[in-house]
Amino acid sequence: MVITVRILLFLSVFFTTAALSAGVYQWRDVNGNVVYGDSPPESAAVQEVELPVLTVADSYPSADKSKAADDTAQNQASEQQATPAATHVNYEHFKIKSPQKDAAIRANNGNVLVSFDLKPALQKGHGIVVYLDGKRVASGQATVFSLEALDRGQHSLFAVLHNAEKEVIKNTSSIKFNVLRAAKR
Repeated sequence: MVITVRILLFLSVFFTTAALSAGVYQWRDVNGNVVYGDSPPESAAVQEVELPVLTVADSYPSADKSKAADDTAQNQASEQQATPAATHVNYEHFKIKSPQKDAAIRANNGNVLVSFDLKPALQKGHGIVVYLDGKRVASGQATVFSLEALDRGQHSLFAVLHNAEKEVIKNTSSIKFNVLRAAKR
């Protein structure tokens, strides 16, 4: 049974990935309506559509049950101390401040400082999780993080803001930036 589920999961991921790798195009039909699809007609003026980067965040609870129990105890203690206003904060915006979109960052050691613009300020018990190239690389209760030893080349970055219960409140848009490093000799 487990092997069948794994095979089905693998096949669904494989075929989804193959379908997503096909280009998406935009054109107008004979009535002047804008049409999107992956196989445009040869007679139409076609434009390829650049799709946004898909930002998917993994879940926050720890797989380690003892840590999960500690987190639950801390969350319950925080809830008792928190005021209703602090629990239900409406963040006006949550944006990546640096690096800027499409920036070229000279960092021969590969270290890049990431900062966020967040209003109002981060509330007690809330946190930020930083994702680089789709992988979780940093988290904490700060609005500035140092990413170290990044490879040279293009990277994508986004972050997720969560509350004390580890529920996602908001996420940033994904940006791309380039790290410029001297080549190893």
